[in-house]
Amino acid sequence: SSKISMTAPVTQEKNDQGWTLSFTMPSKFKHISELPRPIDERIELFKKPGGTYAVIRFTWLTSEEKNRSKAKELSEWLKEKNTYSSVSEPIYAGFDPPWTLPFFRRQEMMFKVVSSDDQRKK
Repeated sequence: SSKISMTAPVTQEKNDQGWTLSFTMPSKFKHISELPRPIDERIELFKKPGGTYAVIRFTWLTSEEKNRSKAKELSEWLKEKNTYSSVSEPIYAGFDPPWTLPFFRRQEMMFKVVSSDDQRKK
């Protein structure tokens, strides 16, 4: 087994089983089979399909309350624009290690979205 340095973003997404924590693998790995195998059997390796995301960036420390507030702000913005519809729960993305000064931290809240026109056609 080999080690991989911490990568960004690290995302957290609520689902039926609880939470999914996802890591973006370095671009030097061109295929999932090239990744080191996890030691813990609870860890799964899979390729996540791409998509279109609406994203709001913020700084400072995060909390459940701040994440909910940013998700609400983004959701309201999407409704106001009426060009995209959310098709996911809010997804939190963190980009910095814990020792980064709060005002330098980069964080995002995002929703996977589809065009409202595509949604109406269904």
